[in-house]
Parts: sequence; C-alpha cells; structure tokens
Amino acid sequence: MTSSPPDKLAFTLPSGRRRVTPARFGPESRRDRLLPQLIRNCVLDDEGQQCLQVRLGTAEAANPAARALLDTEAGTALHLHRVLDDTEYAALFPRIIGYEPDAAEPFLLYAAPRGAPAARTHVMAATDQQRLTRDLMLALCLLADQGLVPRGVSPATVLWDGARVQLWGLEATTRTGRPRVPWGRPPYCSPEQRRGEELTDPRDAVWSAAQVLYRLVTGRPGPADRAPADLGEHRALDRTLRQAFAPRAADRPTPAQLLELLAPGAARRVGLTLPADEERPHREAFEEALRLKRQAPVARTEDGTGAAAGPGNGEVLCPYCLEAIQLDLGKLFVTDSRMQYKPLDLAGINNPVRRNDIMRGAVQKCTADPDFPEHFIPVPYLTYGRQGSAESETRKPCSMPLRK
Repeated sequence: MTSSPPDKLAFTLPSGRRRVTPARFGPESRRDRLLPQLIRNCVLDDEGQQCLQVRLGTAEAANPAARALLDTEAGTALHLHRVLDDTEYAALFPRIIGYEPDAAEPFLLYAAPRGAPAARTHVMAATDQQRLTRDLMLALCLLADQGLVPRGVSPATVLWDGARVQLWGLEATTRTGRPRVPWGRPPYCSPEQRRGEELTDPRDAVWSAAQVLYRLVTGRPGPADRAPADLGEHRALDRTLRQAFAPRAADRPTPAQLLELLAPGAARRVGLTLPADEERPHREAFEEALRLKRQAPVARTEDGTGAAAGPGNGEVLCPYCLEAIQLDLGKLFVTDSRMQYKPLDLAGINNPVRRNDIMRGAVQKCTADPDFPEHFIPVPYLTYGRQGSAESETRKPCSMPLRK
C-alpha cells in the first residue's frame, strides 16, 4: 500500500447510506487483460478496513459496453448481498462494501478476496478436490435458484483458501433464458456459449465448472467440445462429472442434480433457506409472449416497409389479462413489512444503481382491462429484454466478442 497522503473516498453502502472516508490505494492492475475493469487494493483509514476496488478509468467509463459490465457486476453483487446476507452461503461470493456509479471513474468496493485463484494451483489434492467441487456446485445452484447464469467460471474466477470456494467474475452473469452471445475462452466456456447459439441455461456453467475441476485434477485444460479422453482414469471426476462434459446443455445435469449427488440434501436446503426467484414465472411468460409476437404476421405500412403486428414500442403483454401494458412510473408499488402494497415514490432517489435495485423489487398495478380482477406486474417483467429510458431500465449485460 502506498505511503502518500490518503484520498477522500465517497460511496454508497448496500443499505443505501453514504460513507466518506480517507482511503489509501495500492498499485493498479487489470483484472482480465481483455476486459476494461481495473483493480487495486485499498485500506479505508477510518476503520482500517482492507478492500478491493474494481473501477473504470475515465476513457473506459465513456464506453457504454464497459459501463454495462460494471452495472451488471454491481447489480449482481447487490442482489446476492440482499438475498444471502446473514446466511452461511454469503461467503461463496464476493461481499460488496460500497459502490459509486456516478463518479468520473465509477467503482465498486469489495471486502478483500478470500483465497487464491485456482489458476495458481497446478494439481490439487484429492480431499481439496471434493470440497471445492461441492462448494462450486453449491454456488452454481444458488445462482440458478435466482435465475442467474455465471458465464465467467474459469480457473481465474474460482478462488480457494483451502477450506471454501469464492466465486468471482460477476460481470459475466446473465439471466437464464436470454439469447446466448459469445463469451469467454475455451475450454471453459461451453460449446454453445462459444458459438452464441440458442438460450442461456444454468448447465452452461456446469460445463465451465467441470473444465475447471479437470484442470485442477490433471494440471492441464481439457478439450473444448467433448469429454476428455482420459476421464476414466480419474475415478472421482468420472463418477460425478462425466455427463457435465456433454457437448449439449440439454444432456448435462443441472447444478442442483450434481449438488445432490455430492452432498445429499444440500440442494433442498438451499430451496428452503432462500427466497425463490419470484420473477422467473413472469420472465417465462414474457418470453412466451415475445415468441408469439415474433411469429405474428408482418403488416405492411403505407411506405411499403414491414412492421410486426403486436403491442407498440415499449409494450408487453400482461400475463394475466393479456392486454398490452407498459411501464408507468406513477403506478408503482412495493410491499411493506406486513407484505401490503404501498405506492413507490422515486422522487429523491437519484443514484441509478440504487434506483434500479429498488425497482427490481417493485410491481405495477395493471389497469389495461378494468373488468379484470385487480393484479400487479413485476417491474422487471415490463423492462426485461428491451432498452428503455435511463430512469426505467437497468443496463443489459454487455455482449462482448469471443476472446481467443
């Protein structure tokens, strides 16, 4: 850490409160040479707290793709903090301390990483392999339960301290069911993810985890499109993960199925301990409505151009009354401590990350059909899958090109 006078650092805590503290920074490096984020260690001098800062330089911050990556990482870290805080599972992921999206050089602050990247280990002992496999599948199961798929699982993002895993690479997280885009490096990205085919599936990450474990068992990477030829020589790996190397996601086991094989009852405990991904049925309904819309006939406009039939710009189908509906900031509600709806007032919430985080848990009253019984639509359903105004949308995860 540098001995120069400390800088003043202002940021927002996960609770929404502001904190200003002197901070000392260490030398800077790039977390991944092909990604824009920079990292450096820092100490918050008011408490002596050791942290890791992930930030964008001024030039990178002006790039929408780079900002989208940081926004994805911040949104995922905050969501995991909200869901996992005070549970035994929180240690499996980076712990966010604060964030500042509005600075000229936006940043995130994490508690100091726990452990070292698996990439630094040549061959891992058998007992460590078992614990690491269990923890890695537990992390994937937790994410899948929240409708999230980590596309960046690799030896660089799987940290191990001799007792537990910590999974980084949150900037590469996406939602289950979104169209795949090429991301990552072989052999750790699944074949269909590398080609950008079909829709994202939690079993994409199962392929990545299996490749990481093969690398830790053998000391070398596996083939990019099939099971390793020598898999049968490694009995524990062969017994638990042979199907994880299937070239197609549909032929691989889910994270929960593998976790149940490794630690019977663990997947069920996850489901009982954590709230389910309540947005999933609404996203699935939206995807079905979008599929039907894409299949609708094309109407011709007066100038001869084609326009797809269906709801207008910004509109989606309400999954209940089946009328067109769009986001209306004047009709938003959140639940109070008694699980009763109360109006959401966004006035005064100017921080875009905190605003988006609040809106992810909000609902909108649908009034499209006054004769239909009262019903409410989650805001993510209204904004999912399309770009909108800055006050109503979270940024989509970046579609980065495939890295060779």
